Amino acid sequence: MKNQLLTTILMLFIFFTGYAQDIAITDTIEYARSKAYQKDFAEADRLLSSYSKSNTDINALRLHAQVLYWMKEFDRSAMIYENALKAFPDVTVVKLDYGRMLWELNKLPKATLLLNDYLATDKQNAEANILLAYINYWKGDIKTAKDKLATVLLYYPHNETALAIWKEINEATAPFLKVGGNYASDDQPLKKAGFSAEAGWYKSRWFSPDVRFDSYQSNAEGSTYNSFWVQAGNKLFIGHSGLILNFKGGLFSHATGQNALFTGAGAVTLKLSKAISLSAGTERLPYQYTITSIKIPVMEQLSSIAINLNKNNKWLGKAAFELQGFDDLNKIQTAYLWLLIPVIDKNNFKLKTGYAFNYSNADKNTFTASQPLSTLIATTTVGSAVAGYYNPYFTPSKQTVHSLLAAAEIQFSKNVKFTSRASVGVVAHAYNPELILNKNPGNIFSINKTYINQSYTPIDFNNELNIKLSKRISSAVQYGYSRLLFYTINQGSIHLKYAFINDNKK
Repeated sequence: MKNQLLTTILMLFIFFTGYAQDIAITDTIEYARSKAYQKDFAEADRLLSSYSKSNTDINALRLHAQVLYWMKEFDRSAMIYENALKAFPDVTVVKLDYGRMLWELNKLPKATLLLNDYLATDKQNAEANILLAYINYWKGDIKTAKDKLATVLLYYPHNETALAIWKEINEATAPFLKVGGNYASDDQPLKKAGFSAEAGWYKSRWFSPDVRFDSYQSNAEGSTYNSFWVQAGNKLFIGHSGLILNFKGGLFSHATGQNALFTGAGAVTLKLSKAISLSAGTERLPYQYTITSIKIPVMEQLSSIAINLNKNNKWLGKAAFELQGFDDLNKIQTAYLWLLIPVIDKNNFKLKTGYAFNYSNADKNTFTASQPLSTLIATTTVGSAVAGYYNPYFTPSKQTVHSLLAAAEIQFSKNVKFTSRASVGVVAHAYNPELILNKNPGNIFSINKTYINQSYTPIDFNNELNIKLSKRISSAVQYGYSRLLFYTINQGSIHLKYAFINDNKK
């Protein structure tokens, strides 16, 4: 009897001890969860770290990994997920959790493996299919992206995210034809009118060709000059790396009637994360901004390297270096950066403000006297300023600009959007050239070039109205005003685009 009583007491002790431990385990995890929801991530991390030293619980591991992600301790979070996969290989939801985090961090190859493994046990899961659709869309594998979306829409035909991505893919990859006209007038004075036609087609990530034709008619000093430019190119999307290659080649024909000149471009973009990308490229193209350059062909080689920021289309920025090279071996170096941050972010109204910096300098200044020296000797007093112009292209001299930026977007309706961007130089100066007629003691005349550190206020103002006329037809009207050191210019354009969109969900 005594032994039976002792056995009963021992069994009850073991039962209640185990029950109390279960309660303690549950209470610890739930308490840590409540701390995480209160955004006390450090305390949640401490609790879960202490708990996991003597316990291996899948719920604790999943919560701990998520807490560490919120704390931006991504390496520790990944380590917890790896431990969870080893300890609980049959709990496939860990693969979804881990894959989601890697997707957020733009670690797409491993995210793809985990999400595909998860779908092997839950092929109808909307989230995993949508994440994989995004990944394949970004790397240019449109067929696989659409297959994933089709699976979601088969089981969830009204899933808004899947429908939105499907629409975006259709619009982005549809063959299109775009035509337009533009006009510009500046105070050199130079007037230019142009026509453009462009067509493109996304066939696959290896073949995304486009062709473009531009014609220009320029008027200056009582004469008209015509030129034509035709280009063809292809864009390639390389694997999971977020690498995009873009190549173009073309011919430029000038009014002088000489042989057409070759143009070409190569560019590469590498996505480092969801918000940051690197880009670099070089292009040989016609320079057509001065009166001289529309009379005779002037070609430039423009090379650049940049780091770009685009965080959910809210935080935007760029830092870049550009090098312009000309056939006379002169070079212009430009370094610039700008940043826009959101101030107002409503559905129908967005406002961003920011700052920009620009520094430009040429190896050799091209500012030249408007009249030959013999004429100036007969008409100009020694020591007087001489009129000049940039021949054949503009060259900045230690030009430094600090600007304030503003960008607004108004969504009047589903089909009508207006955007406006403004830049005002609050501190700007450059060494502006001045020509002086000079005569030395030997009665030899010459034109001396001096530089004056000149302050000025550059302004750049651009507006665009986009109207979606129908599902396939859209239009854009643009107006821009720029007051720069070299000139003041007004310019406008109008374009019409037709997209051959296929709505078939196959």
